[in-house]
Amino acid sequence: QSVISSLFRGLTGSKCQVSPSKQNGSIADDINENKRSNSDAISISSRKTESEKPLTNRGEIFFWRNFGYEQGGRPFLKVSHDANMDDTGHVLTQEWKLGTPRIVLVVMSNVSPLSQWTNTRQIKNFQKGLISATNTTEMWILTNGINVGVTKMIGDAVHEEINRRNSKSHFQKTHHMDSDHNSKIVVIGVAREDLLNHGDSFDGSSPRLEIENEGNKIEEQKFDLNPDHTHFLIVKDGTINKTGINYFLLRLQHYLASSLDQPRKSASNYRLNHCSLGILEIPVVAVLFQGGTDCARLVLDHLKRHLPLVVMKGSGGLADILGFAYSEINQRPQGIADAEFCENYLKPELSRKISEKFPKLRDNSLSRNIFRDRIMDIIRYAKQVWNR
Repeated sequence: QSVISSLFRGLTGSKCQVSPSKQNGSIADDINENKRSNSDAISISSRKTESEKPLTNRGEIFFWRNFGYEQGGRPFLKVSHDANMDDTGHVLTQEWKLGTPRIVLVVMSNVSPLSQWTNTRQIKNFQKGLISATNTTEMWILTNGINVGVTKMIGDAVHEEINRRNSKSHFQKTHHMDSDHNSKIVVIGVAREDLLNHGDSFDGSSPRLEIENEGNKIEEQKFDLNPDHTHFLIVKDGTINKTGINYFLLRLQHYLASSLDQPRKSASNYRLNHCSLGILEIPVVAVLFQGGTDCARLVLDHLKRHLPLVVMKGSGGLADILGFAYSEINQRPQGIADAEFCENYLKPELSRKISEKFPKLRDNSLSRNIFRDRIMDIIRYAKQVWNR
């Protein structure tokens, strides 16, 4: 909790901190409830099943920067949306030698500029808190890997911190001073292949990919990878509605946060036996910035896994609507159980705010009501964990 407090220091009043209530529920429940097709139904087990596919290809990305391709490559692994998590974890910890994180921060957001988050002071404070947290403990940061919005904002902060570390290290070596010991910065972009400008390059033809970013094409829904991430998981989403990326991320979170029915290993035994991350319990915390309608399902399933969530109220989109609903419910003695309040005030107000934030739903009452009810479900699964 001290790491999370450090991360969000200076953002008082702009966040809504929640954790899941201890109700029964799973991703599988939602899959059955919505009768998804077999291609969309994904197991969250960390053990290998017949439906889980082997990993495909891997290599390194070399971004064009400062009139040339960078010398050090950034490892990537291309996976299918239903890839086995034990295999994925082996690559992360053994091949990439990332070790074991003490905490995992999952950044949730839609692929869009942060046009509604205009408070530059809050943005700077978040970037500062993020870097402070990475310097405090071994932390993995998971994003969508796209060079836009909050992901780019995080990449900018990491780029500045690495430059600061390099400058300080050079100064210390020049003056024969002891070097600082900093935690390794690990920022993993979990990106959907078909959204990338260079998505076709991850075809396995070469382990070395040289990429020159050409700029985001928002109207075409084609984007650049952020060049300041340290590693990339490129996900080939084979689902019809492109929901596989979310379920890959949920399965990865579940894998990191859950303990298998095995005793905890010491660090030395962990290295000697090449065990997967699945034997360890690692705190996984998600942060929602902005967010579109597609983020609601991801948020709900995250909470159903009993994983905590921080909503950045003021960043726009779904985050603002959730922040409003959460605040309103917390002020009622009966909370979400106050049926009259929910039906006569909260639901109509949510519908109005949805129409404001998402104009495309303004004339689509069916989709708007489904989205509104999903927001109500999110609030049902959430409760306040930090009182200020």
